[in-house]
Amino acid sequence: MRLTGFRKALVIRSVVSLLLGLTAVVGSARAMFAADTGADVDLVTRGDVEAIFNTKLTGCLAILVHTSLSPGPVTTCHDTPRARINPFIDQLHYCVDDWHLITLALLDSVANKDLVAQTTLASYIDGALLTDTQQTPVKRVDPVWAQQTSGEQLVGVATGQFMAPGVISVGSHTLRQVLVNVPLGALVDLSVTFFVDPSGTGICLVA
Repeated sequence: MRLTGFRKALVIRSVVSLLLGLTAVVGSARAMFAADTGADVDLVTRGDVEAIFNTKLTGCLAILVHTSLSPGPVTTCHDTPRARINPFIDQLHYCVDDWHLITLALLDSVANKDLVAQTTLASYIDGALLTDTQQTPVKRVDPVWAQQTSGEQLVGVATGQFMAPGVISVGSHTLRQVLVNVPLGALVDLSVTFFVDPSGTGICLVA
């Protein structure tokens, strides 16, 4: 097994994750339109963040493959802009009344399944390590999506933590996420600043 190949593949997968993260911007634009038209605001629930986390590498990707990449399937399936604290885009706003998801996924070829299993994620908010995390099993991602995006079959693992309303206080915060592999050391080190808006203001008014 070539560790150099694993490192190169990781960079490619990170770019793919970045592109998927950017789809949240499309969802944000749709949400702003809904707010302007007076649509009711639905809070993000624990069930919403659990669904995003548990289907991110399988059913969600299948929806993205078999449905046109319009705002609908993006916002209902993948990283809704109010739910996941996006580790790729700086200066985003979130609502104190919502549940939130802190998560990151690692994808690589099936041949590197053992190395993927040895990779862990550490997440920090304002320098404090999040300890109540969950991890999915290492599993194959949607085969059609994998073939279209990388030309080979992939496995993936995601680690995340569900944050109840109010746990992240109103104001400015930093999120840092570090992927560490025992043989290779730190692979990815991401850091963004984000803001939590008070009830009835800012993003809390966006449907």
